[in-house]
Amino acid sequence: MRLNTAQRLALNIDSHIVIDAGAGTGKTSTIVHRVIEHYLTEDQRATRILPAPERPARLPGGMITAPSSERIDLREWGGLLPGEVVLLTFTNRAADEMRDRLRSDIAGLKPGPTGSDVTGRSDPRIRDAGFGEQLLTLIEDAPIGTIDSFLNRLVSPYRGHLGDALSRENVSDAGRALLVESALNTLWRLPSSMSKIGEAVDAGLPSHMASDILEARDRIASHYSGRWTAAKVLRNLVDKSVFIEEASRNLMQNGRFSAELLHQMIISSIEPTDIRQHAELIQSIIGSFCNLVKDNSAVLALDGWPAESRMACIDELSASLPDDPWEQLVWLGHTLECTLNRGGYLKTTLSFLPYNNLPSDDWISGIGKISSIKDRTSKEHVKSEFKAVSDNLKAAWSSDTGQLVLHFTKLAMFLDSTRPPASPDSWRPTVTPLPNPLPERIDTKPQDYGFNLDAEVSNLEDLYLVHHGFKGILQKLKERDEVHDFDDIQRLAGDLLLANCPSACRSFYPESMQDLLDSISNSPWTDDHIHMTFDELKRLEANPNLAGEAASDLGAIRNDLQYRFELLKSIRRRYRAFIIDEAQDNSPLQWRLLARLW
Repeated sequence: MRLNTAQRLALNIDSHIVIDAGAGTGKTSTIVHRVIEHYLTEDQRATRILPAPERPARLPGGMITAPSSERIDLREWGGLLPGEVVLLTFTNRAADEMRDRLRSDIAGLKPGPTGSDVTGRSDPRIRDAGFGEQLLTLIEDAPIGTIDSFLNRLVSPYRGHLGDALSRENVSDAGRALLVESALNTLWRLPSSMSKIGEAVDAGLPSHMASDILEARDRIASHYSGRWTAAKVLRNLVDKSVFIEEASRNLMQNGRFSAELLHQMIISSIEPTDIRQHAELIQSIIGSFCNLVKDNSAVLALDGWPAESRMACIDELSASLPDDPWEQLVWLGHTLECTLNRGGYLKTTLSFLPYNNLPSDDWISGIGKISSIKDRTSKEHVKSEFKAVSDNLKAAWSSDTGQLVLHFTKLAMFLDSTRPPASPDSWRPTVTPLPNPLPERIDTKPQDYGFNLDAEVSNLEDLYLVHHGFKGILQKLKERDEVHDFDDIQRLAGDLLLANCPSACRSFYPESMQDLLDSISNSPWTDDHIHMTFDELKRLEANPNLAGEAASDLGAIRNDLQYRFELLKSIRRRYRAFIIDEAQDNSPLQWRLLARLW
């Protein structure tokens, strides 16, 4: 098959390449050719900078028909062997297709000058006629498959070492659904009494946090108005463990959820330029409204407007725009409070300047009504100008950018209690923050209340704790049935690759070492957290009293950590190139695990 220019560029195996291609554009062929380039190219980036793994000298006869004289010593081959190139696909079907295409192309390889004919492709880099057969034999055991199958293959030889010697098989989807329901029922059944905390620990809750988990469980039941709704929320979180762990990494500081980090995550989800450009547009519109009122002050505000009025608020807002994106969202929220009826921003359709007037309730408008203008010509003129302002505001907020900014503006209005300028003492936000902790009963309508930033953080902590407890119960049930699922495989892979402190080590490693092993950076291909852990171990060895109960085990701990680190290095040496199909479908956790092998 002849490759086009873009496909040939993708065969540059000395570069990290991302291919963005639609269906039918030859992506699979390009991937197959790139894999074969790794096999045949003796001088490539992978061979120059990465150590060679252990290799077999020669393969046993079996299906290889070429005589020994036409085979090569695989230990001396400068290119990569099939077992050293990881090819990950999104589905097993795609993996089978890749393997079949590789078999077909490799079967047609032969020594000779560069060229191709109906019998296959000749390549001068192939010096022995039997080399193709050797590659074909190795293809059968090459790491070609889904990321789940690859991680399963990775951890399988070390399951006992990782503390998972009991599980026999992967649980079916139906079996997992039953286990999930059983775990949820067990979680709600556990008594809250401290005198029965042993029952919770036996069920699978971590002993050091069992009471905290049960208290959090009771709080979320109150938070979501009953166990049924809370259980529904937890059930929806079950299949999002990867998302929860990743979000927790970004939201936790010193082991606790941080309001500041949540605030940063919210604001980082939208481009600051979108906020500013929209705010500047709204500023220009309300500025024109202020000029309109001033130009018609004789009929709208002959004596000016009161200091505590919506008009005074709009006038002050139009004068300046904050620089900070979050403050700009709050500023935008205040413009909505001024130009809409109370709670109007919660409705599907925004009705600005209702009845061609500023709203007026316990927060007065500050200007006269158009209906009070006696001169008909002036009345029609002001009315049309007010309508133009209303239409401009509606158009601005209805645009694609406006709708996006509106979503974040509402968040700012819910989470930020900053009062609008020129608002009276009697002013209250449409959604009043609920007290924390929640009272047993609230007398007013439920829609009048919401959660502020601190309350949301507390709720996230409770959900995280309860989800952690649920996972403990689920793990206990899986151990009982001697089964595992893909979440377990990813967890074991993280333990094996030291992406975190291995679960098997948490019972005897000092807590300070556990924390450091859990502190992997946003550059997960580095081992800085491991080196810091060794430094901490050295500090504890110099002063064993700091190690507490682990003081007498520091020698064994060093041997264990050193063994795990050396094992990681040996695993890394096996894989010298990665090609990932449908890479956008990998989760952040999966990327982090793969990065530990690079």
